[in-house]
Amino acid sequence: MVNDFHLDALVTWGAAHQASWYRASEGRHVDMRGNEPAAAELLHAANAAAFRERYPRDAEPIPPHRYRARAVAWLPAVQIIKACDCLGYQCSDWTGWPESEAFRVLQAIREKAIRLLPGYEGAAWELQP
Repeated sequence: MVNDFHLDALVTWGAAHQASWYRASEGRHVDMRGNEPAAAELLHAANAAAFRERYPRDAEPIPPHRYRARAVAWLPAVQIIKACDCLGYQCSDWTGWPESEAFRVLQAIREKAIRLLPGYEGAAWELQP
């Protein structure tokens, strides 16, 4: 399980940088800003599901997560990408991960960070010979 700060930092950063994810059940995009607790809960639940699938005999209860905003908007995009990769790795043991809304939340944060990498905006969209 990743720690609460890690989850909160990803969601806070995503909200500060106007990330949004697709909520298939409603057929619409959801802005992370204003929905931080829901986004954090989705990520926590996915991480917990992966932990339970990986370690089914662990009898310790997983404490609930309560989102707390963190002062992390200044973190560089590359750090957020690596933090997304960490959480994605931790969640990947859950068989429902690739189709989950939590996956889409994490992808939204990661994609926003990629677009903020230095040089991304100036790079060519299509490569030409």
